[in-house]
Amino acid sequence: NKILIYLLIGRGVIAIPELYFALTYNETASLELFLSDIAAALFFGVFFLVSFLITKGGLGMGDVKYIIIAGLYAGMPITFLAIIIGLTLSFFISIYALSTKKLERTSALPMIPFLAAGQVLATILNISGIVG
Repeated sequence: NKILIYLLIGRGVIAIPELYFALTYNETASLELFLSDIAAALFFGVFFLVSFLITKGGLGMGDVKYIIIAGLYAGMPITFLAIIIGLTLSFFISIYALSTKKLERTSALPMIPFLAAGQVLATILNISGIVG
């Protein structure tokens, strides 16, 4: 939980010059990026929180915290792509593990490794210009 606090503080420190630049120089692109970050954190955070409450432990609170931080740093389109990639990776790994009898049907897999891998891949795809 300390790491999450440090990441939130870091994002706050980054947000100060972003907002200053956007408001001082009437730079709408910077303001749109900042608002995209906030929107992603709120939208996906609430979505994952509702999923956490509905599934009663099927999704962990760590997943909710992670997606809020990811949304704050990456924004709406990249976070959405990261979730899609992470869920896809989770699906294929689960199918493989079930077919090789490494997992039972009732076994639980942590989502954070898949979400983190999705975040890395989505960021690479964005930087390389393939998406975004």
